[in-house]
Amino acid sequence: MRSDKLSRGGKGFPIAIVRRGCHLPAMDLTTLATSLRTPDHEGEMLFLLPVHGLFPHRNMDFITGELRLMMLAHTLQPVRPDLWRGIPELERARELHALFVPGRRTETVRSILKAAFWPPPMTCAPPTFAAVTGGDAVSTPLDFDLRHAGWFFPGKPAREKRLVCRSFDHQQIYRLRFDTERLRSVHPLLARYVRQVVDHCPNHLFFQDGLRCSSFPGHATAVLHHEERHEMCKLTADSFGVTEFKARHENCQYHFLTRDPFTVGVEVPVWLEARELEDFAEVFGGSGPLTGHIDLVREKGGAVEVWDYKPHARRERHAATQVFLYTFMLSVRTGILLRHFRCGYFDERDCYTFSPLGIHLFSGGQVH
Repeated sequence: MRSDKLSRGGKGFPIAIVRRGCHLPAMDLTTLATSLRTPDHEGEMLFLLPVHGLFPHRNMDFITGELRLMMLAHTLQPVRPDLWRGIPELERARELHALFVPGRRTETVRSILKAAFWPPPMTCAPPTFAAVTGGDAVSTPLDFDLRHAGWFFPGKPAREKRLVCRSFDHQQIYRLRFDTERLRSVHPLLARYVRQVVDHCPNHLFFQDGLRCSSFPGHATAVLHHEERHEMCKLTADSFGVTEFKARHENCQYHFLTRDPFTVGVEVPVWLEARELEDFAEVFGGSGPLTGHIDLVREKGGAVEVWDYKPHARRERHAATQVFLYTFMLSVRTGILLRHFRCGYFDERDCYTFSPLGIHLFSGGQVH
């Protein structure tokens, strides 16, 4: 007959599972997280944070400093090595820390951790601007979640929802929305990105001195095709009856997401860091990052479509450049070749579409 019991260390932390007098370590991260969650930390977020060569101890000092600055109650304690030695994900760790945070400010805590452990390591050489716009080359998409730095365990299991909404404070509020059912039938790399960005968007990049797509000081050589009876115009006209939100823009996006079977997500955040493009400074005239939020992402006929809703679209002079930059970044972020994308902007009367392939960018007095 087997006799198991839990032996507890100081401050309420379990230190080992005792079986017939032997101390056995946890064999996986989930088991370890479960053993660490004592009654004192029931319902709290748990982050397991290792210390190793890439992420030294000063990362922990930064995290605790930011948590105090945000006046977030927390408990950060080391985990005894005999508990986690032998877990494959922790083979490089010198130390392991358990961070418990009560409350519901998950995104705030995630933002602190992302800033502490950013950037994730590069896994391949960055492409050039010409290689991406040629449509036949793109680097392997860079993982940007926290798995390279630690592991998150929610206090309570998240409820499954068909329509997901996540608000991002990126100097103003942007609400990413997507349909989880629709993600099942789109390009797997696009679905992976949308699912990943909802929890792991590097919010701190949107506060750095960088370049915004909506105000980029350059011009893209897009060849526009104009239509007055495009399906996007009809959907936009129908959206005027939607009064779910105060903002006209948000009502239009919501109508597309709930009524258009091809819309994948709205207000999708995208970014590009200088290290991700070999000639970033030469092309964009700065050190980055380049950031933006895509109004509508659709997938139809095997093509990923990037759209921007522009009231008075006929008067627009910068919209094509803005949408091209969105598309360029989404290609790099997802790893989907640019030749699989279509671009456009629209209102209820006019729709302008173009291909992002082979586009040149005029910036800094040069053509790229």
